[in-house]
Order: sequence, then C-alpha cells, then structure tokens
Amino acid sequence: MKNKTPPEHPKKSKLKTFFVDALMSFMTGLVKLIFRNKIVKKTPIDTTQRYLILCTHGSGLDIFHASAAIRPMKCVVVAAKKLYFGKFTGPLLRLHGAIPKKQFVADLPAMRLMKNAADAGNNLLLCPEGRSTPDGKNSYITPAAAKLIKWIGLPVLFVKPQGSYLTFPRWAKSLRFGKMTTEIGLLLTKSEVENLTGNDIYQRVVGAFTFNEYDYQLDNRIKFLTSSPAKNIYRMLFICPACKSRTDMASDSHSVFCKKCGFRANVGTNGRLEVIKGGYDVNETDVEAAKNSGKVKKTDLAVVKGGGAAFTRIDQWVAFEKAEIEKDILSPAFRYEIKTELLLEDDLKHGYEKLADGTFTIDRGGITYRTESFVTENADYRTKYAEIFYPANTLVSLSYDTHGLELYAFDGTQKYRFDHSVITYRIDLLIEAVYKNRTEN
Repeated sequence: MKNKTPPEHPKKSKLKTFFVDALMSFMTGLVKLIFRNKIVKKTPIDTTQRYLILCTHGSGLDIFHASAAIRPMKCVVVAAKKLYFGKFTGPLLRLHGAIPKKQFVADLPAMRLMKNAADAGNNLLLCPEGRSTPDGKNSYITPAAAKLIKWIGLPVLFVKPQGSYLTFPRWAKSLRFGKMTTEIGLLLTKSEVENLTGNDIYQRVVGAFTFNEYDYQLDNRIKFLTSSPAKNIYRMLFICPACKSRTDMASDSHSVFCKKCGFRANVGTNGRLEVIKGGYDVNETDVEAAKNSGKVKKTDLAVVKGGGAAFTRIDQWVAFEKAEIEKDILSPAFRYEIKTELLLEDDLKHGYEKLADGTFTIDRGGITYRTESFVTENADYRTKYAEIFYPANTLVSLSYDTHGLELYAFDGTQKYRFDHSVITYRIDLLIEAVYKNRTEN
C-alpha cells in the first residue's frame, strides 16, 4: 500500500504529441457531433493569449465539450486523481499529460505543476467545483479557488456545457441524446486577476457557475432520448414524497415508485414528471422551508386525480429531499450508521486495496469510521486506522459514486465502499446538511 506522489508532469515527444493531439481532436469532434453541441461565444476571445479555463462540471465528457469550445487552442487538463488512475480514463489522461489533483483538499504538488505548466506557456483547464454535479445544479466552489486564480496569474475563460449532465446523469448507467449548447467567454482579464480582491474574483466565478440543467432542458423544450429514462433514478429520488420513507423507493425503465405506499410517477425524456398514483399534500410550511433551495412553487405543482399535489419536475423533488434531510439533522439525536469496507489508495497499482471492515457513522459533529476487523497484519495500519474522525466543518464536498465515497486524512485518501443497497446520494446530502448546520450555527 505504498502511497507515492505521481510523477512530474510528463514531457511528450513530437511523435507522441502528434498522436495525442490527433486522438483528442478526433474524440472532441465525435462527441460534439453525437451530442449536437452548439458552441456559443459570449465574448470575443484572443486565441493568441494563454488562459486559465474554468469549466462547469456536468459529466465525465466535459473535457471534450470544453476542448470543442476553445478550438483552435489546446490545453493541459487538471483532472481528479481518481480519474487519472482510473481503469478507462487513466490511460487517456496520462497519455494527454493531464495533471492529477486530489479533490477538496489543498494539493500543493498539483498546484506547483499547474503553475509550472502556466509559466511554460500552456492553457490550463480545470473544473473548480471539483466533481460532476450529482443532481443537475452547480456544486459548491471553495473560496480558495480565487487564491489559485490570482496565483496562476492568467486571464480566465469560463466554459459552460449546458446539457452535459442530461446526457449522462450521475445515477444513470447509459447515455442519452439531446441537444447541447456550450457557452464560452472571458470571465476575468489579466488586469482584473491582478487587481481585484480575492472576494471580488470569487463572486465573479460563483456568478458564472450558477446553473440548473433542468431549467435549460425545459426552457428550450429539449428531449434527451433514451429507452429507459427512469432506470436507476431512485438512486437520486430516494425519499417518497407521499409517505416520506427513505428506504423504499425503486424504479423501472419508465417510472419511479415507492414499495411501501404505492406512490408512482412516470419520468419523461422531456424532464417532466407525471404522478399516476398517490398524490401528496404540500402545505405553506413545506413551501417556505424549501424556498431557499429554490424549488417548491405553487405554479409548479399539479393536482393529482384523487386529491393531493405532485411535483412536475425532477429538480423540485430533489429540493424537497434536501429540505427533508436538513430537518433530519436538526435533531440532537441524529445519527446515521452503516457497514463499510475501508480501502487505501495504492498509486503503484493505480487503484485501491482493502484494509478493513467497519462502521461508518454520520452525526452532527461529522463522520466517524471505526474498524471492526482488519485484513492486514501491519501494526502501524492497525493502530492508525482503528478509528478516523472527519470534523463537520472540513466536509465541504464529497467525491462519490454509486458504490462509495472518498475522504482524506493522514495525508492520504481513504475510500469507503458500501453495499449496493446504500444510496450514496443520501450520504452526500446528509454530509452537506451537517456541514451547513455546523458552519452557519
């Protein structure tokens, strides 16, 4: 389980550079064609300059959407370390000479590589949200992003691939096909980078990175075609709006339903929901509670035959869930505990190696992992990883997938792998609510 720092940013030979550029050009053109991606330039762009390019993060295809938008310019990509060592993404990113960066922590070696690449005359492309959106809306951006912008010292472009998430939602296992629009424009001039305060730069970035993929779809009346629009959507829509069960939602190809009370809604390729069984009441208190998150409006509620009301949009359901989760953690007795496997990062194997089995607990103070049994005899590991505590005020955001999540402690990465029945998006929302509660109170 040796944890070595990735090699320095590689220098490519002329032949390798030609091959990589040809491959990226082909993939970029193919992705642009498949997803009918229209490039819209919001401002004139001087392609002779060098830029720090900030891209919103809807899906794993954003590297190609951004590459299409900045043509004929090329760039060095800053990628999440787990992708750099991924089974499929790893070879492409390493071949491209991408810079691997740990997510949601200050990665000084990666920052030095970024600065070196910029000083050497390269454009840099990175996604300041640090992860692809789990629900179609922008994720939190740390204020440290402004410090990085000032330190790099390049003028800043923004790229916003609208529809990227809808082509491959986090919860889906297959692509869907619609119409994308990628906007690109100048966000900060070099003079502004040098002279604006860090807070002014941060507010400019946050303003540019506010988005809602479902607004884009519904405002433009775009269908994202797939034969199974609802398959696995229960991994995001996991709270029943009727009985509020957290553990009984399921889905088939076209509908999402509650196994406990029978609530059922069809999911359309147009982004709309049609409740066909089990309307529910939404009172003024519920509306007010969800107002800050944006999503419960009387005009967006449809009367269901047989009484009650129902959301007509997926993002409204997500907002309802966030409001419910925030209620959950207000109780001083709040506690969420599940079984997990603990794995440690192994750079030499480009992956993770199992270390132990244990319990993963979230409460109002943060996350606590406790080992129940080790699979290693290493005495240092058995002592070091017997118990790990992650304070709530450090849990800015999470890197997670369907099977588990990653956290950082002891200058390394720990991966927690859960049973498939565990909804990792629920864990994400719980931790988001715990962080918000701790930092705002």
